Amino acid sequence: MLNFAVCDDDRKTADEISDRLYSYFKEKNREINISELYDGNSLLCSSKSFDAVFLDIKMPDTDGMETARLLRKSGFDGFVIFITILEDYVYDSFEVSPFDYIVKPINEERFLRTLSRLNNELESQKRTLIIQNNGEKRIIPVNEIVYCEVIDRQSFIHTKSGETISLYEKIENLEKSLNSAFFKCHRSYIVNLSCITAFSNGTAHMSDGSLIPVSRLRKNDFEQALIKHMRG
Repeated sequence: MLNFAVCDDDRKTADEISDRLYSYFKEKNREINISELYDGNSLLCSSKSFDAVFLDIKMPDTDGMETARLLRKSGFDGFVIFITILEDYVYDSFEVSPFDYIVKPINEERFLRTLSRLNNELESQKRTLIIQNNGEKRIIPVNEIVYCEVIDRQSFIHTKSGETISLYEKIENLEKSLNSAFFKCHRSYIVNLSCITAFSNGTAHMSDGSLIPVSRLRKNDFEQALIKHMRG
């Protein structure tokens, strides 16, 4: 079962989002549970474990952006989808690694695209990368990878748990094994777009604190891929 939180101080909007979620995942034959919450503090105090959170940015007291920051700080690594009347916050939200950004009033076609991507990503969490490491085969969930790098002829996979796994594999082969959430931003680096918290001065800031260079030749493509990933 998938667990979602819908957090919006407008109960009508929260109900609308919940109805759309139930309808979409019913068609996909996936069982879901939805918790409707009407302020950020209620979400932060919830003891439930959520796969994704639909979060209004403009709320009284603790707004959605601050709620997302506190969620990430507490260890939440699920998907955050912002719901708002303004698009101006899209560049301010890198640090909380949002999955998408939906503008009110909610456009049905746009929302369905977001749900389709979300469903695909939830399915992709089951995907694994099988590698040969020190004579043993390792199975790594793809969504646990923050970034990959190559130094000389050796590649390194850096995971969300803080583990660094070394292997002898060309970075081109690693790139082919990963999904569209990953982008080769430099000849020596592949980054998980979902793990980027900021991008400035040719450097991608990753959720684990790493600073990854983005080559000048790939900068435009990288920015487009990052915005496309965020906006669906």
